[in-house]
Amino acid sequence: MVPDIIRGYTVLNDIDALDQQSRTARKAFDTAAPLGPWIETDIDPADIEMETVINGETRQSATTAQMLFTPHEIVSYLSTRFTFRPGDAITFGSPANPGTITPGDTIDITYEGVGTLSNEVSEPRT
Repeated sequence: MVPDIIRGYTVLNDIDALDQQSRTARKAFDTAAPLGPWIETDIDPADIEMETVINGETRQSATTAQMLFTPHEIVSYLSTRFTFRPGDAITFGSPANPGTITPGDTIDITYEGVGTLSNEVSEPRT
């Protein structure tokens, strides 16, 4: 069940550019955080399966129950520190790291009950 203050859940592919020197630069570039495939409003996020497959190889298989904090605990904590507005998105991360990617790779991230976000890694723009 989704609390009234949460619109729903989706998938975010949290990309890091590890060749960048600073932590901020690793997260701040075009295409760094693809989001989708849609917002699912009828799901309990307490124990859903999460799987990351890169080029057909399963690199992560975990559940939200393995996270240090539940999605609801994360939203509750953050709401004491930030003012949220309609349309804001909160990302939770995952309990495992699927490893590095290179141009040409295809990444499929599936969240049970939500769907699959598919991305192809392209060459960096210069």
